[in-house]
Amino acid sequence: MSVLDKNISCFQNYWTKTGPADVNLVKWLTSAKYAEKVKYIRGCDDAAEIKALKASLPAITVSGKFSVRNMKGLIQHSGLMCIDIDPGHNPNIVNWGEVKEVLSQLDNVAYCGLSVSGNGYFAIVPIAYPAKHTEHFKALEADFLRMGLVIDPNCKDVCRLRGYSYDPAPYFNHAARTYYRTFDPDKPRQRRHSDGWKPTGSKFDRAERFARKHYPGGYIDGQRHNFRAFLSIALNKLGVPLDEAAAYIETNYPTDNRYNGNSVTGPYGLYGTQHGEWE
Repeated sequence: MSVLDKNISCFQNYWTKTGPADVNLVKWLTSAKYAEKVKYIRGCDDAAEIKALKASLPAITVSGKFSVRNMKGLIQHSGLMCIDIDPGHNPNIVNWGEVKEVLSQLDNVAYCGLSVSGNGYFAIVPIAYPAKHTEHFKALEADFLRMGLVIDPNCKDVCRLRGYSYDPAPYFNHAARTYYRTFDPDKPRQRRHSDGWKPTGSKFDRAERFARKHYPGGYIDGQRHNFRAFLSIALNKLGVPLDEAAAYIETNYPTDNRYNGNSVTGPYGLYGTQHGEWE
């Protein structure tokens, strides 16, 4: 069974706040009903027309079923959160083709697809505690920021609309892992190093410190991909060539046959313009 197999609310357009219909999220995400309209929007160069056309598309509340589109109208939370990553909040990213690839390697991402404009992406993440929707968002926001990606802050709204969009090659992970982290500023961070790493004073040491600052447990189950990715981000910014970074990471933090991520090459492609900026 897919983690996306949920019934949520669909509103007639961006302006509609009442009278929603129930829709199945998987069917919605795979529908091509308004694909031609979306393609027209992506080819249009009139900003006013684009805005009006986008607002006229039907839209869903990914995070739940509603009687009316406001907090008091929430009938049942879906256990899902939708996040947006767009150029407006991420002006430093030059290779947007890599963003989708990076997002698709994250265990907690169940879906990733193009936004209506075709310039950004939206992703859907299953969360553990619907009652802590905002706390989950803040934790996700911090996790993505550490990867160099800024989430649209308006996504923390549980009744936020997600307009219809079309992606000819969407990413699905129907068995995505539930996201358990919540933002708790009063909770002390527990540091533990399970792999015996010791500082050496080199660029690799600086990269290790960077990765372990964000993932204190080191290379352990549940954060292997992210730990490797953060090592790669740091090594790239420290000016270490890709082949040397890959050799170091694969030697010290090897993967097995079950792992198919690109936690080394992905960050180098995504942040290629930042190579060596920490030198």
